[in-house]
Amino acid sequence: AMSTLHWCSICTCIALSVYSGVWGTVCDDYFDLDDATVVCHQLGYVSAVSYKFNAYFGAGTGQIWMDDVGCAGSESALQLCNFGGWGIHNCAHSEDVGVVCHNFTNATMDSVRLSGSTLPNQGRVEVYHDGVWGTVCDDGWDMDNSNVLCHQLGYSSAVSYKLGAYFGTGFGHIWMDNVNCAGSESELQMCSFNGWGVNDCSHSEDVGVVCHVGQVSTTTPTTLLKVRLSGSAWANQGRVEVYHSGEWGTVCDDSWDMQDASVVCHQLGFVGASSFTGNAYYGLGTGRIWMDDVDCTGNEMDLQNCHFPGWSVNDCTHSEDAGVDCHTSTSATSTLDVRLSGSFLPNQGRVEVYHGGVWGTVCDDSWDLLDSDVICRQLGYSSAVSYKPNAYFGAGFGQIWMDDVNCAGNEHELRACPFNGWGDNNCQHSEDVGV
Repeated sequence: AMSTLHWCSICTCIALSVYSGVWGTVCDDYFDLDDATVVCHQLGYVSAVSYKFNAYFGAGTGQIWMDDVGCAGSESALQLCNFGGWGIHNCAHSEDVGVVCHNFTNATMDSVRLSGSTLPNQGRVEVYHDGVWGTVCDDGWDMDNSNVLCHQLGYSSAVSYKLGAYFGTGFGHIWMDNVNCAGSESELQMCSFNGWGVNDCSHSEDVGVVCHVGQVSTTTPTTLLKVRLSGSAWANQGRVEVYHSGEWGTVCDDSWDMQDASVVCHQLGFVGASSFTGNAYYGLGTGRIWMDDVDCTGNEMDLQNCHFPGWSVNDCTHSEDAGVDCHTSTSATSTLDVRLSGSFLPNQGRVEVYHGGVWGTVCDDSWDLLDSDVICRQLGYSSAVSYKPNAYFGAGFGQIWMDDVNCAGNEHELRACPFNGWGDNNCQHSEDVGV
């Protein structure tokens, strides 16, 4: 059995193939932009920006599965292109090929991207100019600049910006410095700045941004209490932290509930809350515990508008830090919550469902592409590319909620499909299904 997948960080990838159950790399001999385009299309990206020779993204290990790849560019999968045969090559891993994919349909000659993060909505700001990617200096950077950048990338607005190479130092050119946007520009390069490559900066000053992944708030951002989620690899979940009197601090879980979590998620631009957590589920915070006994109705636009005893008035330790898990899809209207776990990419992972107040997995018995289509549409995606049995994205834990799922493919949510019944299964977590 063979499939072609790839290791990616946002939109830079090392081409990898799995054949006979073993991962391996692709040699760069004769690899070109047509080949790169097929890889990027297969991963769901718009197109390829470039390809990289000589193990640009690091040398792989083990098998080199493909060499002398020759795609026309229209193939739906890399294995459909001409190549020498599985494992037939004259290469070393110093020739492993990589690609850079376009993440957005509105990319222009002066493209922008976010790097240095596992999350697509945040990272180091990089711009593409004169055929080369480079960074942006943080001198004079503000929220107006951040909003322009996030709008250009297709997000609703910016949540915050990060100075001092918060997402790591870039390399090569520092293309822009002293950027000064009014906030209404459609592209970053339309803002005032010193000129391409004119700067007095080092990469320790590379700027970063965090963009909203949800809808635009109807309240002016400058009036809102600053809120963030920490302690998780995902933008939609984590330990709740608030910024007060110039200092970040946590929120105690005493009386914390779904109404409180919903206010946090709405304030961060998400559709709503999937669940709330206590007991420092996302790790112990540090410093102040700013809020305790929070009591929201759920309709507040700002967490500080909810009832609480007062800033830093609490009887808590950080072992009681509260957390939330926010909905990321505007189409998520079901009372049965679904999510994908165990992957650094939001569009793939182990299928998990929320039932009876507890997250659990789904067994792969009888699972097929129709079942996969239903869950992908429920999460806001257009359709499924593939499904993965045998705990491909890692074994879950706790409940196995669903088994022998049998969807017709036209259901609006997974629970509308026939299945054995909640918790009725003959499975182990080694059979957890993924899509």
